Amino acid sequence: MRRVLLTPRWLAGHLLAVAACGVCLWLGWWQWGRAQHGGDLQNLGYALQWPLFGAFFIYAWVRVVRIELSRGSAESAQPATAPQPPAVPAARPAWAWEPPVAEDDEDDEELAAYNRHLAALHAQDALRPDRP
Repeated sequence: MRRVLLTPRWLAGHLLAVAACGVCLWLGWWQWGRAQHGGDLQNLGYALQWPLFGAFFIYAWVRVVRIELSRGSAESAQPATAPQPPAVPAARPAWAWEPPVAEDDEDDEELAAYNRHLAALHAQDALRPDRP
């Protein structure tokens, strides 16, 4: 068992999971009593459903603990390496799509300004390092 599972945060999680399961079992017992003392089929259904909810709480918590344990073992198994510098983006290939330049928009100055704005945005976007 790893030491991280005994920190106050994890202990609070353990207690919360056990408490949630206990509350679900208590609610199932309460619904069972209501079904036995004049309740209907709905109470019986809830009496069987609440323990399943409690079992799900325990299952989910065990899963979270296993993920934490596997993450910790994977981190300890990897050797510490120096951080690598970010990769330099390659230049765009010659076959990359370029937006067509409209030749007939000189008549409309507003449309020409909008197209120049879009072309500038496209050129600016092409220079971003996170773009292919």
